[in-house]
Amino acid sequence: MLEIHDASVHIGARAILKSVSVRMPPGRLTVVAGPNGAGKSTLLKVMTGELRPHEGSVRFDDRALEEFQPHELAARRAVLPQASQLAFPFTVLEVVRLGLECRPGVSKALRFSAPSAALARVDLAGFGARHYQELSGGEQQRVHLARVLCQIGEPVTAGRPQYLFLDEPTSSLDIRHQIETLEIARRFAREGGGVLAILHDLNLAAAFADHLIVMHEGEVAAQGTPRDVISDDLMQHVFGLPLRVGRLPDGDLPFILPQSLEGFPARA
Repeated sequence: MLEIHDASVHIGARAILKSVSVRMPPGRLTVVAGPNGAGKSTLLKVMTGELRPHEGSVRFDDRALEEFQPHELAARRAVLPQASQLAFPFTVLEVVRLGLECRPGVSKALRFSAPSAALARVDLAGFGARHYQELSGGEQQRVHLARVLCQIGEPVTAGRPQYLFLDEPTSSLDIRHQIETLEIARRFAREGGGVLAILHDLNLAAAFADHLIVMHEGEVAAQGTPRDVISDDLMQHVFGLPLRVGRLPDGDLPFILPQSLEGFPARA
């Protein structure tokens, strides 16, 4: 279990996070949504240990996160950032193999097989010999997903759940690979791991989240299942738009259609 309690982060006099409390149990895909500047990436950085909160606490397996050594955290959780820059002419396979450097006790056979298997999972089989810099933005994003999959290994290792943190993992992807990426995340959670993903696409969030956290101005505006959380009033409050939430007849799944503001009645 990973949880933060009353975490606040400040930059100067500005509060980026304001007394945020969330839990990330294993076996669940948690999605964080909200407008730009709402504190989503800051929340992820606090949960991964990249950023220490000025107030509040972060605990991982009932132990303070700051007590972990970097190599201990790297063996238990993997982080896919929004963007990754590489200045050297690595091949795709070399980039993916970097993930194995964080895994203890990797056998020679696994070092050979795991990168190719991870590339196949992200639909990049046969790309290993290509130069990373020659790939499209979406292909590069999937290479880094393969890298973190190599780093984290199985969803449960030595009886302990592993954790994936994905910051906008679908931002550069076409619709097919968006779905496939989130299927990988959901499968990891279903098999006992914990996953937190930041998504801007509210329909993907509604379709894949077991637990949805909606951020607004550094605070948790709402959290729960997508069916319980997503509403017209919440969309108006968080995004400042009169978005209309519909319901699919099969399963009552909420969806949001982007529309022009023209023709909407003014709200007080």
